[in-house]
Amino acid sequence: MYILALFASIAGYAALAIVGGVPVGHAVLTAICTVALLLYAASLLAILEFGSYAILCVGLAALLLAGWRQRKKLPKFIKQPEVWTLAAITMLLAIFVSKWLNSFEFLSWDEFSHWGLISKYIVAENRLFDTDSPIKFLAYPPGTALLQYHFSKSAGYSEGMVLLAQVTLFVTAIVAAISLTFRTPLIAIAASSCALFVTYALGFQLYEATVDHILGALLGAVVAVFLTYRSDWRTIAALAPVLAFLPLVKHVGLAFAAVGLGVTLVALVTDFIAARLTRREARNGALAWLCGAVLTALAHLSWRAYYNSLGVTDSYGTSVNLRNALEFFLAPSSDRHLQIWQEFSLRFMAQPSITLALLVAASVVYVLFVPRAEKLKASAVIGATAAGSVAFTMLLLLSYGYYFSEYEAVRLASFERYLNSYYLAWAFALVAAFFARIASADRVPILFQSLLLTAAVLLLMTNPLARLSIFAPVDGRLPDYASRAELRHRSQGLAKTIDRIAEPGEKAFYVDQGSDGYSYFMFRYEMAPRKVNEYCWSLGAPYHDNDIHTCDEPIAELLEGFDYVAIASADDRFWTDFATYFAPDEPMNQSPAVYRVTWANDAPLLSRVEE
Repeated sequence: MYILALFASIAGYAALAIVGGVPVGHAVLTAICTVALLLYAASLLAILEFGSYAILCVGLAALLLAGWRQRKKLPKFIKQPEVWTLAAITMLLAIFVSKWLNSFEFLSWDEFSHWGLISKYIVAENRLFDTDSPIKFLAYPPGTALLQYHFSKSAGYSEGMVLLAQVTLFVTAIVAAISLTFRTPLIAIAASSCALFVTYALGFQLYEATVDHILGALLGAVVAVFLTYRSDWRTIAALAPVLAFLPLVKHVGLAFAAVGLGVTLVALVTDFIAARLTRREARNGALAWLCGAVLTALAHLSWRAYYNSLGVTDSYGTSVNLRNALEFFLAPSSDRHLQIWQEFSLRFMAQPSITLALLVAASVVYVLFVPRAEKLKASAVIGATAAGSVAFTMLLLLSYGYYFSEYEAVRLASFERYLNSYYLAWAFALVAAFFARIASADRVPILFQSLLLTAAVLLLMTNPLARLSIFAPVDGRLPDYASRAELRHRSQGLAKTIDRIAEPGEKAFYVDQGSDGYSYFMFRYEMAPRKVNEYCWSLGAPYHDNDIHTCDEPIAELLEGFDYVAIASADDRFWTDFATYFAPDEPMNQSPAVYRVTWANDAPLLSRVEE
């Protein structure tokens, strides 16, 4: 019931936008991003729980008010093809969610280490994270987590509810991008299928709580709208909340928002040059653009002010300046920078260069086939998007040069995923533009529409990941699902044992000898909002030359301030090296197990807790 009320509330904000002249497809994205911005404002004011309920109630009231005020026009509105197409896409979303809502569980590193963790923490604490929280990356913005909080607040937290919020945001971006196809429902569904195909083809999935694909989808929606619609002030104003939300999704979202603002301005200028806008409309559009730019800057600066107030500084601004940026690109000399360029030359010439070539080729084809009157705008908007991809790649390389850790930098950690998030935006825009061009024809035979839809669905099904998400059972998501699920079950058991007996504020130290940290991040997630050790989940001498996770430090120093030790897995070496720290009558070689920490003569003494 709450889910229905939640979506009705979002529909209320969309109804306000529709009454204001915003197309249906754009209104749903405007609404959900506006809700996210309102939640963000409430979190900064420390009234998040109240704000969430207030936003829900205001949205419901807005829906009732808009329905009452427009009651005479309502029958005609409901009969519009756009509404029925949106309903069909909503039903497809419902089918997807019905499969995953009650069975979805986090499995990836990033979900456990941050993106899933912040959602769980905010839901548990009804506030933003701070230095007392188990969150390690305090400068990372909370935009999607706040939306997940709103979805989870009354229905109860679950990983399925987190997924529902993510998928809803992603789907509304698709809806906005392809909204010009809504008058031909079969083409609209075909366009949605192709949008999903490029998502999976670039390595992203619907069932994940990470945000890189969200960034790409939101920027792609903005570019698609300005490729297919006139740049009047209503369109620009409707997309202002989307641009302002981007910096709150992830740090690099500010760069995506800058590209979006650039595309908006280019579209506005070219529409004015082509006489599609009067001088007054162009002036109003410029004012709406300025308001969007200010709102985006406020979102970014307010978040920076918040994490600075916690004593967290963003090293990027202090480590990168014009001089060392020029040195990095024109005359790299340090071993780190030389290794980055060497790795980049190898990695970029693989998948990214092929993707870029396909995007450029598709862009050229699109520009060649648009009517002469639209070529200037199409060329300018796509050109701005292409220039943004170059700028983003340079920004990404600079980040490896000066911002990432040495270990991540020389390996270009997650390089393809980061770059593909921008390529996803470009691909989204092209898919939407091509299908909008088809849908705008005077007459599109139903047979052609049916064939196009069939081809689009078959194309989507050629991707193995897409087939898994639609047809495979939950345990078929990953080839190593069984081993991951076993680790998850073990972490959940340890966390439940501690939660059953621990007092508020008590902390646990996690041990998994010789592990790479995957199970540690699982355990830290399960323990949230309680705090656990930030490192040293493997103790003693390093297991091999490249072991960066094992800490050879005095156990008395490591356990200071902790109340429990959760031993997930320990080998004979561990039990031999640390036998003196266990109670004399305590049996050895018992794991997984939870031990209570007491102190005697400044040394820790571990006694097993019965499950």
